[in-house]
Amino acid sequence: MKIELDGKTYDLPPALEEKLLQDFWDLLAHLYESRLGDKEKVGLMVITRGMLLKAEIEARLTAGKEAALRLRPPKKADPNLFIAELFLPQAMEALAHATIHIDSEGATRCITAFNLSFEGAGASGGQLGADRDAGIRQDDRAQVP
Repeated sequence: MKIELDGKTYDLPPALEEKLLQDFWDLLAHLYESRLGDKEKVGLMVITRGMLLKAEIEARLTAGKEAALRLRPPKKADPNLFIAELFLPQAMEALAHATIHIDSEGATRCITAFNLSFEGAGASGGQLGADRDAGIRQDDRAQVP
């Protein structure tokens, strides 16, 4: 991850990236536990369990029983927190391609602009394939002369 502060770019060490992601995870878990009522949580649990079951069946057909079992949450566990934990490695990988842009006023040190951007797969900015080294679509942005 990179941080661009008033035009100067700094690389964030991997340990700090992990800490940032962990802090974000803690914030989401706290908001989930404190802001949602029991009815909303149960409704989300039903939807999430259905999504996980569908993914488990598809994984069993394509990758085998062991791959499917990795998509099954532990008994009595909250499936919403479980699915969020499944995506943590992907989020960590995405952070490696992220840049936080911060602009501030020099005298007052007030932030005037904040932006988060992700680098594309290459010059075309296409999505990454499963092997993470080749784009899976062409650049479909309009070409302006």
